[in-house]
Amino acid sequence: FSVNQELFTLIFDNIQSLKLDIKESHKELHAVSYRYIPTLEKLYFIAFENLYHIHSGNKILFSASTEYIAKCLNRDDKKKTGADISFLCLLGLIEKVDIDSDIPEEYKAYIRHFQGNRSRHINVYALSEYTYEKLNECNEMAKKVKEKNLRKRDFTYESVKNAFDVETANRVFPQIKNKAVKDVDAFLVAAIQHLLDENGYFTQNTVYDYYRRNDKYFKENQYIKQLPAIMQQLNLEKIKASKKIKEQYGILSAGFPYLFRKKS
Repeated sequence: FSVNQELFTLIFDNIQSLKLDIKESHKELHAVSYRYIPTLEKLYFIAFENLYHIHSGNKILFSASTEYIAKCLNRDDKKKTGADISFLCLLGLIEKVDIDSDIPEEYKAYIRHFQGNRSRHINVYALSEYTYEKLNECNEMAKKVKEKNLRKRDFTYESVKNAFDVETANRVFPQIKNKAVKDVDAFLVAAIQHLLDENGYFTQNTVYDYYRRNDKYFKENQYIKQLPAIMQQLNLEKIKASKKIKEQYGILSAGFPYLFRKKS
């Protein structure tokens, strides 16, 4: 039974799980990952084309630049592809190998082979078998991603650290592990607290209006990156407005926006 046959079986079974099984068995994971399955599928086929070896635990180890992966996906946007991969890594559907961690020597030799004399970081990935237990772990992470309102837009080391912790950020972005990040902006926290006290809720638009009324410049990227940390700090939840909720808070705008408020 050749290594390539083992690889093909693992790849085929994983893709079948992503396309067919998780929609029913792991609904939270499917809800947050289905848009990125084409990227994950491409990673599997790149792994198959650039086979190095399978190590214990049925993991496939391979290397590919973000630029090359984007090209394989017919994309011009390397940044978006990198964010897709990092998001998949956060969920646990793919791993990034950290050369400084306790890994076998052949892994390190493999990485150094691709690194060569280049100072630029070479991404090395590991793909594992999607057992039911593994998918359960990914599903639990998907729940946390939704609870923490972690958006793939501006998906960075800072946003992951703010939403989870430094260990999770280091796992998702091993090439910049332990990177220093800015403290949560005091005025942003004060603005959100004021809106909660005044209205019982806030949205991005109401925060923007608060900044405008106080002659402050609203940095949308900063808001997006720091909101998960503020949600934890202030014990907040995200809900979608209903007719009843709009009446409760006296919201007159059209549509049913997402609101943030104190957890019940």
